[in-house]
Amino acid sequence: MKRKLYLHMGVHRTGTSAIQKTMAAQFGPLLGQGVFHAYSVPRHDALFRRIFEGRCSAAEVAQDIIARADAKPVPIDRITLSDEDIICQRDLTALAAFADYFDLHPVLYIRRQDLWLESWYRQNIKWQWDRGLAQLDFESFLAKRYRFFWIDYEKTYARIAQIADPAKIGLVVMGADGQSMDSVARFFHLIGATLPITARHVLQENASLSPQMTEFLRHFPLRDIPPPERRLIEAACAVADQTLTHHPAALLDPVQREEILAGYAGGNQRLAQRVFGRDALFSPMLPPQGQGLRHLPKDRNVALETLVWPVLRALAQMRHDASQSEAAS
Repeated sequence: MKRKLYLHMGVHRTGTSAIQKTMAAQFGPLLGQGVFHAYSVPRHDALFRRIFEGRCSAAEVAQDIIARADAKPVPIDRITLSDEDIICQRDLTALAAFADYFDLHPVLYIRRQDLWLESWYRQNIKWQWDRGLAQLDFESFLAKRYRFFWIDYEKTYARIAQIADPAKIGLVVMGADGQSMDSVARFFHLIGATLPITARHVLQENASLSPQMTEFLRHFPLRDIPPPERRLIEAACAVADQTLTHHPAALLDPVQREEILAGYAGGNQRLAQRVFGRDALFSPMLPPQGQGLRHLPKDRNVALETLVWPVLRALAQMRHDASQSEAAS
């Protein structure tokens, strides 16, 4: 009998990092439950890059994973692989061979498209891996949303169904906030594993910055700074963000939100009917009320006091804490 392969494919901003880190952290306990998180790394992005670039095949990877699973001291009946960038591939057929070696169960987490776009914009500003998106204002970003073809969930589901039995596709519908803890718990339930009590303190991974802090950060070309220092700046901005006056997190105005949702309404409904036998893909939820601040203070002194100084103070505190830690060790 073939082992089950749970292939977690994304999408981004649905607690993927929390799932991956928990799977890696719980590698030993999961083995005891018959689950092998292949290669014991959080995320398998390098592996899937090699497959899609043609440097290795899914068949070769499958054979290697099977050999590793056979060598484990306990019986293994489930394998897990995870990389959210899989879903950014228009052609998934390079993964079709997995079904020859495993009982293939793709897993796709989805989030309502308007909410996903708001979250994805802030993540692009925060991480700045894509030069074409890293410093855009929100309206310019929305003009490029055609690039994110994978949030047409009906078509994405159809692409996945080309490599796996549709009845075995795990479609997980997330709520408005894409909470990491909920994502982890649902993934463990889906693969038939028990999430240890000690692992249930997972914090929100990769939380978005506020609209105002995002606007502040997008003016800096962080991509030109070495990753360790860039991460430090990002962390300082997250700390400073907590000092800002609370404003709504929404970036879309009501007209924009309605337009975006209308563009996906037909596909969402057809997918909901096909998979869940209902008309609504997402649970009814009120759209966020109001908009967060998407501009910097016009008064230079206010900007320095409310944005620049809190970030500098957070950086100084982080450096102090690191020095104290080094001294103690």
